[in-house]
Order: sequence, then C-alpha cells, then structure tokens
Amino acid sequence: MFFMFGESSGQVELWRMVTSIPFVLFAVAPIALLCFVPLYRDAQLIAAVPIAAFGIWAYYETIYVAAPDAQSALVFAFAPFWQFVLAGIALAIIAIGDRLLRSWK
Repeated sequence: MFFMFGESSGQVELWRMVTSIPFVLFAVAPIALLCFVPLYRDAQLIAAVPIAAFGIWAYYETIYVAAPDAQSALVFAFAPFWQFVLAGIALAIIAIGDRLLRSWK
C-alpha cells in the first residue's frame, strides 16, 4: 500500500533503525550525563529519576494523549533540551553541595 512506505510485511527496514540511532542517543543523553559524571551517585540517581520521568511524560502525552498536531514532533527536540537544562542544574547543585561539604570537614 502507498502509505506503508518503509515497511514490508510488518518488519521495519534496517535503514529506518540506523537513521533513528542519533535521535535515540539525543533522547538518552541527559540521563547518561547524570550517570557518567563521577560525583555523588546517590544524589545523581535522585536527580535522574524525576528528569527521566519528565521525558517519559512528555513523550507519552505527545504521542498517545494529545490530539495529532504538526508541531507534536518538536517534543523530540525540546524534551531532551529541557532535560539537559534540568540535568545541568542538578549537577551544579550537587557540585556546590560537594564543595560545601568538603569545606566543612
């Protein structure tokens, strides 16, 4: 059928999977940033959970709940951007807390 370009007999073609890799990496990068910076792991986990939940909520609302809109795809650009902002703020707070704790010892 003409509207099923890229799919054949229910299987996604390899080129679609390969071209989606940069988007998946961009979506996962804010949480990976919190996981790979070596500060306080517990504090980073506590910060990563709500930031990841925000991203999951934004994607779910856009894909399944909201009415179809031409601008809905922008969530794939702006949700990771705002997650990066929140992760940066969380890392800054954790780093400042680390400095304060070290100075009090």
